[in-house]
Amino acid sequence: MFKKYIYPLFIILMMSIGLRFLDGVISDNYDFIIIILRCILLFYFGVSLSYFYRNKNQKWFKKLVISFIVLFLLFYELGYILAPQIINILDTLGFKGYIIYLVYIYCGYCFFD
Repeated sequence: MFKKYIYPLFIILMMSIGLRFLDGVISDNYDFIIIILRCILLFYFGVSLSYFYRNKNQKWFKKLVISFIVLFLLFYELGYILAPQIINILDTLGFKGYIIYLVYIYCGYCFFD
């Protein structure tokens, strides 16, 4: 019973320790590594939340859409999206910081739902 509560908590703890350690080790020139690693770990945390409730769906279109959303947000965070209209829309909607992190977690949760 406690396994479904301890496992995501353990992932959060390891993620925070790992990111804090890497933030001190990696210089500012390689900040993109922290951003990519944070995206992967938050997505994996979302997957771990849905781990105990999996239906084993084979819906490939939903997984494809979720993958595109995650890649789009990752490229947005890395600064590779240069279209000012898209940046203005995302800034108007408030897609900064923790909102993007919550979307990563939600996409990880929905990936195997």
